[in-house]
Amino acid sequence: MASEHTEQVAGLAAMEDRKLQTFACFPELPTELRLAIWELALPGERIIEWSYRTYDGPNSEPRKDTYFAVADERAPPLFFVSKEAKSVVEKHYKPIRASKGISTIWCDFEVDLVLVWVHAYYHVYNMVENLSHMHQNAMQLIRKLVVCREDQHTMWRRLFEHISKDLSLKELMITKNSTGLRLGMISGFDEETPMEIKADLEEISKISKAVEEQSNGTWKAPLLRFGTMIEADPRLKVNTRNGQ
Repeated sequence: MASEHTEQVAGLAAMEDRKLQTFACFPELPTELRLAIWELALPGERIIEWSYRTYDGPNSEPRKDTYFAVADERAPPLFFVSKEAKSVVEKHYKPIRASKGISTIWCDFEVDLVLVWVHAYYHVYNMVENLSHMHQNAMQLIRKLVVCREDQHTMWRRLFEHISKDLSLKELMITKNSTGLRLGMISGFDEETPMEIKADLEEISKISKAVEEQSNGTWKAPLLRFGTMIEADPRLKVNTRNGQ
């Protein structure tokens, strides 16, 4: 008898759990409340990576022309839930293409970090060239740019000359490696910055101040930061959009 009662209780609990998961009353909520819930369901800060390759896929032959940009971030899952949820996504995210022929990706330029790899000056040129061809003037939309520095000979002066001319950044971050890139996040920025990076930052700072003075207030230097990509538990990811 006790066993039968336990099964009945378990069955009722499972039924209630299913009801909570489906929440059929959601459409009956006031529109303002539904929209607020969709806003809270948006992802927080993401890393949108543009890498440069000479091949179209892992099993393809190298191309004979030049490097081209590839990005693999798609629309947030909320985009596919309903028309109402999609409208909230489209309010924050802009559709862009990293280069001709790839799928459209979605980026919230005020929140997401756009990461590019720079190994030499020709990569700087390709970065600017590819960004300039993006949909909806992406170069002017990018606010947070992360440059992955794995080459001691990166020409930071030329990189910054392009940035000051073509981008309107709020933050420029330099990271010394890409460990755990796809699972990780930007760590707290180190106080003890390596000497070679410190020299880069000092040089960029001088250039930025000079450009800012010459612009007569029409261009503002971005915040310069240094950090490392670290593997992180997704549960620790901060939702910068909602201040969590």
